[in-house]
Amino acid sequence: MSDHKINLIREIGWNRANIRFYRAHYTLLKELQDVAQQVADDLLSYCYNSSRQEHRTTCIHVTDIATRAHQTLDSLIHRECEAYNAWNELWDNEPAKEMA
Repeated sequence: MSDHKINLIREIGWNRANIRFYRAHYTLLKELQDVAQQVADDLLSYCYNSSRQEHRTTCIHVTDIATRAHQTLDSLIHRECEAYNAWNELWDNEPAKEMA
C-alpha cells in the first residue's frame, strides 16, 4: 500500500476520533441541559405544591433533588475527563505530526 493511502487512512481515523470527541461533548451538554431542566421543574413543582405545614417534607425533597443533581454532575464531570484524555491522546498522534 502506498504511503499516500496509509496517510489517508490515518487521517480518516483521526477525523473519526475527532467526531467522537465532539459527539461525546454534545451528549454531555445535552444531558447537563436535561438535568438542569429537571431540577428546575422539580423545584418549581415543590414550590407551588407545598404549604407551610409541609415545610420539613419539602426541605427533604429539595435535598433529594440537590443530591441527585450533584451525583449526575459528578458522573458528567468524570465522563468529560475521559473525553479530554482521549482528545489529548488524539492530539499526541495527530496525522500532521506523523506525516512531517
